[in-house]
Amino acid sequence: MTGVSRFRIREELPLLEGYRRVVPEWREFARDLASDDEPGFDRDRLLRGLRAFFQHHKIEADWDAIISVPGERLVTSIAMICPFEPSEKQALLEAPDLDERARLLTAIVEMAALNPPRDGPGARH
Repeated sequence: MTGVSRFRIREELPLLEGYRRVVPEWREFARDLASDDEPGFDRDRLLRGLRAFFQHHKIEADWDAIISVPGERLVTSIAMICPFEPSEKQALLEAPDLDERARLLTAIVEMAALNPPRDGPGARH
């Protein structure tokens, strides 16, 4: 099953056969259901940042696939698979819409590319 829209939990309901149940609050994320063909972000800038990010993190990628994937899928996939800090992933998750998520992702990737990881635990930007 694939998620359709994010939501906040308005109320927690009693478990039912071991499953968690909630009363969702959708209003804040109503734009998740809007279907733009292509988000309005600087795709070329994101791709330049990704190339540098992947190079610094020694991540190999299929650039033909990355270049050809639709914008929404690109942003969502990169946000999920890149080794970002939990706070960065949370900020991406909480972005109000796809365009803002793309802009934030671009900024995170560019900052990480400028500050490549050092050896050792916790060495990040």
